This record gives sequence, C-alpha cells and structure tokens, in this order.
Amino acid sequence: MAAASKTCLPNAPHVWMAIQKSLLKNNDFAIVIENLTGYLEADGIGNDKAPVRACHRYLSNRTGQLDYKGAIEKGLPIGSGEIESVHRYII
Repeated sequence: MAAASKTCLPNAPHVWMAIQKSLLKNNDFAIVIENLTGYLEADGIGNDKAPVRACHRYLSNRTGQLDYKGAIEKGLPIGSGEIESVHRYII
C-alpha cells in the first residue's frame, strides 16, 4: 500500500496511508478498495509499474482474510504481505 499511496496522494502519501490503515484496522476494507479504484493504472501499464493495481488486487483477493479489527482485539499481530508470506522461508 505504501507504493500506491505515492500515486493516490503524491504530496502527502503518509496522510493517505494513515487513513487507509485506520480503515483497514476497523475492517472497512471495502472503502479502501473503493478509494484505490479511482487511481487504477491503465491495463497497458505493466504490473511492475502499477502499484495501485497491485494493492487493489491484493486486497480484493483477500477480503476473507482482512479481519484486522478481530486480530487486534485478540492481541494478534497484523502485518504486510511480506510478513504474512514469511512462512515460505522459515520452514
């Protein structure tokens, strides 16, 4: 989401990011996905140069796994995709 924030609000990406994080932590992922929609890169742009599309796809494909509010209430850690996929390297 950090790379997408630079496209969505280039003058203050940290502000955009903070708002989206707050929404995610409240399980308002549908709003975050909608907020990304207006900034989606054109289909002709390669995935390596389309951070908004990558973020949109990541969140859209994982809506069943985005219970950040529940995880926080249970004292469980939440993290980025990099942290969530670390299991590939630990075993």
